[in-house]
Amino acid sequence: MKKVVLLWMLIFGFLGPVAQARWFFERKEVSPPVEVAVPMVLEPGIAKVVAPMTGRLYHISVEEADQVSPGTIVASYDARVLRAQIESAEALLQQRKQQVKVLRAQHLQTQKEAEVVALELQRTRDLRKRFSVTQEQLDREIAHYEVAQAKVAEAWAQVEAALAGVTQAGKDVQALQAELSFYVVPAGVPGRVVLRLAKEGVTVAKGDTLMLLEDRSTLWVSAWVPAEAWSRIGPDTRFLVKLDDLEHTTLSAEIVPEPSWERADYPLIEEHDGVLTVSHRLRLRLLPPIQQAQLAKLPAAAQGRLFIRFDAQATRPDLLEE
Repeated sequence: MKKVVLLWMLIFGFLGPVAQARWFFERKEVSPPVEVAVPMVLEPGIAKVVAPMTGRLYHISVEEADQVSPGTIVASYDARVLRAQIESAEALLQQRKQQVKVLRAQHLQTQKEAEVVALELQRTRDLRKRFSVTQEQLDREIAHYEVAQAKVAEAWAQVEAALAGVTQAGKDVQALQAELSFYVVPAGVPGRVVLRLAKEGVTVAKGDTLMLLEDRSTLWVSAWVPAEAWSRIGPDTRFLVKLDDLEHTTLSAEIVPEPSWERADYPLIEEHDGVLTVSHRLRLRLLPPIQQAQLAKLPAAAQGRLFIRFDAQATRPDLLEE
């Protein structure tokens, strides 16, 4: 009996360490997943329409929920006084242009008269060479010629002054028209009017927000990411977006601004079957922008799935400590 007990002790004494060693070398650590998919919502950005100058708003041409394009006039100032000034400046410009025409005609007439005087002077000089006229007559013709040339120079000086007046009047009109461009407020981005803050007839200061636009030129992906996946986000992490309303289309997204991560002030804590889960809000910019044809198919808050692909070694211990 003692021999049997000793035999079993030897067997277990040998097999125990062997089994432990086999378990130690053959065990496999469970690697974290290389991809995580979470629900997401596609959100447009918000763009402000600000007052370009201080003045009284004359008209607001859009309502809330209206669609606008870049360059669409959404508001205008009271420009009646300025428009009157432009009309006066344009009238003055036309008046000076007409004056130039008159003075050019007068200059042309003085040139013709001076040519006649020059011919007469030349004839008198020829006659003087033959002593057919006196020196006194020649001197009178020279004086007439000099007077005629002075009239030509004076007429041309008047033309040049009138041309300078036309140039200045044109600049005045351009300056007033450029100023008029500040009296209209265009939309800078395509989107929808979310909120009108200003009213017609009120005076606004330069830089005041007149309205808010749903900026669909830049789209943002908003998703709640589990804490474990959130902590593993690194520089090599890739983000892919699949929208429910755009089948067979995969879009990319990036964290903006890099290398920071935008998140909510407080994590989201939920309970499922007695288990608490912690999530962080992640906001990404969609790249590249969706084409207008695709954008037209999307609702205001398109939903889909955000696929987070990261290196299994990429971790963010700093987030785990927060």
